[in-house]
Amino acid sequence: MLGFAAVLAGDRAAGEDLAQDVLIRAYSRWDWIGCLDRPEF
Repeated sequence: MLGFAAVLAGDRAAGEDLAQDVLIRAYSRWDWIGCLDRPEF
C-alpha cells in the first residue's frame, strides 16, 4: 500500500502521509467496516 501511495502522491514522504491518513480514517470507522458482510470489497 505504501508503494502505491508513493506513486500516487509523487514521492515517498507524501505517500507515507497519504497511507497514514487512509489507515487513520479506516481505523476510526472500523466498527462499521467490520459489520459488513464482505469488508474486503
